[in-house]
Amino acid sequence: MLRGSRDTCSTIRSPVTELTRQYVEENARVKFDQAEYQLRYASFEARYEKAKGRLEKIEEQRQARRIKREQLETFLTTLLRQDSALTEFDEDLWIAVIDKVTV
Repeated sequence: MLRGSRDTCSTIRSPVTELTRQYVEENARVKFDQAEYQLRYASFEARYEKAKGRLEKIEEQRQARRIKREQLETFLTTLLRQDSALTEFDEDLWIAVIDKVTV
């Protein structure tokens, strides 16, 4: 899901970047009303920033999921190393299970 969202944001961001570049180049060649140019440029910039913000949020979510996956893999590896049922406190397993402790 996040990969698809990231691809969609990138797909939106690339054309907006290209449109902005073309518009700036056209402004250098053709005389535009600068107030109109600024409004149109601002709309390109707003679209780009929106896509960039969404992309950053998706990347943060992906990173959080990567970290969670690594933690779960560590826990599973620790759990599978156990030869038998637990009969006493196991510090390694405790550390692998606990995310945070409030005292």
